[in-house]
Amino acid sequence: MTWHVAVVRSGKEPAATHDLLTIGIEAYYPQKVRWKQLQLRKVPVSSPIIPGYVFFRLNEPDEQRYIDTCDGVTGVLTMGFTPQGDRKLACIGGGWVEDIREQEQRGDFDSTIDRSTKAKPGDRIRIVTGAFADRMAVILRAANKREWKVEVETTGPLKPRTTVSKAEVESLEEAA
Repeated sequence: MTWHVAVVRSGKEPAATHDLLTIGIEAYYPQKVRWKQLQLRKVPVSSPIIPGYVFFRLNEPDEQRYIDTCDGVTGVLTMGFTPQGDRKLACIGGGWVEDIREQEQRGDFDSTIDRSTKAKPGDRIRIVTGAFADRMAVILRAANKREWKVEVETTGPLKPRTTVSKAEVESLEEAA
């Protein structure tokens, strides 16, 4: 089944998703989580990654008529009309929605998660992403709050030095 897109009023993504799920249509809108300061404390707050849109999948083509009845839905993205005069829903293919859903479940859009490693200069780390992915390196020093200067371990005589984001590395103590 392919994903389709419902256009919703601002802030109505949760209500539209709830209504779609209630009538038996699989629906989803990706969310990000961040800290918000409320008086003397911080609380996690979620908001849509793509405001104004809810993704849905139809089990049967005739379910399309129920989409516009959901709270906050103003329409659906279409690609013209069928020969019978019905709206032809635009499709999102290529696993794009599944990829976003997987990233959200992994916590990629959650800024409340503490991703700081306890590594310090002199520690060995594994670079997870980027040009030196899956390579070992030694931390030389902190470049700034978010990056380290590292020396990448290689088999040759040259030891390339580069800057990597602290989010791109895994401390060996954490991996063990």
